[in-house]
Amino acid sequence: MSPGRRPLAGILLLLSLFAAIAAGTLPGWPGWPAGLLGWTAGGLLFPDIAPRTRRVVLMLFTIGLIGIAQHLLRTGEWVLLRAVSGNQALIALLAAVSYLRLLNIESPGEQPRQPTGLPAMLQTLFGVHLFGAVINLSSVFIMGDRLSRHRPLQHLQALILSRGMASAAFWSPFFASTAVTLTYAPGADFFRIMPWGVLLAAVAHLLTSLQFYLGPERQQVAEFEGYPLRPATLWLPAVLAAGVIVIAWTVPTLSVLTIITIVAPLLTGLLLLHRLGLRQTGEQLVEHTCNRLPNMAGELLLFLSAGVLACGLELLFAQLPPGLAPAALTTPLAGLAMLVMVALALVGVHPIISITTFGTWATPLHPDPNMLALMFLMTWGLAVGVSPFSGIQLSIQGRYGISGQSMMKGNLIYSLPLTAAALILLFVRD
Repeated sequence: MSPGRRPLAGILLLLSLFAAIAAGTLPGWPGWPAGLLGWTAGGLLFPDIAPRTRRVVLMLFTIGLIGIAQHLLRTGEWVLLRAVSGNQALIALLAAVSYLRLLNIESPGEQPRQPTGLPAMLQTLFGVHLFGAVINLSSVFIMGDRLSRHRPLQHLQALILSRGMASAAFWSPFFASTAVTLTYAPGADFFRIMPWGVLLAAVAHLLTSLQFYLGPERQQVAEFEGYPLRPATLWLPAVLAAGVIVIAWTVPTLSVLTIITIVAPLLTGLLLLHRLGLRQTGEQLVEHTCNRLPNMAGELLLFLSAGVLACGLELLFAQLPPGLAPAALTTPLAGLAMLVMVALALVGVHPIISITTFGTWATPLHPDPNMLALMFLMTWGLAVGVSPFSGIQLSIQGRYGISGQSMMKGNLIYSLPLTAAALILLFVRD
């Protein structure tokens, strides 16, 4: 393919973002233009994805097409545009949030000395959690690179970074987990389930702190070199959170996904204009759109194919006899499903696959959307935190040379009580 395909794909993704905003704000505007733009970008970027991801994408796409084809043969109804636009709001959010990476969280000027000991560990855990909730995986690289500047990243530091980042999936509106949740648990009120996610994240941090401070790693904690967290670096998460809450309160008709898709690139552009001026801001935005935005090829194609899968499964499930499904989705059944999906993540099944399948199956049961959404958020956070195949774990292993087996072993010890806490909160909320 020509060398211009990646910049073209980035431009198409940006246009898809604008089309998704139009679909979320303008009554009657369809979702399929955003979907078609996304699929065109995905076609251009397909050669760039890893072989394993390519196989998963083709599998999801094929299963979805089988369901769509049998529906076409049975009814004569074309549903391709519906399949194409399935996850367009989710993909637009991922593209929008990527622009936040242009805002450096490092404080300007001289960099402070790295703290040590238990306070340093807690600062690093809280810092990667807070920044990861906004700029996602970039926070792990920023902090990990800083910590490994003078010596290789230590095992304990890697565990702190992975756990702090993964636990943000329990509640952050800027995480893919929230986008998936609100897509496959329609009708859920994000601001009602968010406090439960924050509580579970707090439990995760408490378990991490107790495990390392009271366990055999106590000496390592005393020597822990952490990331310097200062009040001046906390403005970005605070401003973003305030913006989302204010807009959601003043314009309740807008979905949380649409609000974030608008706020993230808009705030990025305004802040860059203030810092750099018009010319440099334009250069940065063009650079990101043409060269960095296409780096989300794996996520893009995974979510595109998951949208086709969801459409195909919905059409297939609609033909099943009523007796094959329970009368209602109860909390115990949701808890059991969460355990199964986390177990599947351990053997490499991405949570988007299991959540898409379960959410599509559960829709006809008319479940409590908030209960379903909370279960999905918990599933995603637990899965990416413990699975050696998750993006967070693989990134740390590859970039810093950390053993995947040792990380999985260390995270399993803490994931068992965390999973129990998630089940308890799921039942308490009910």
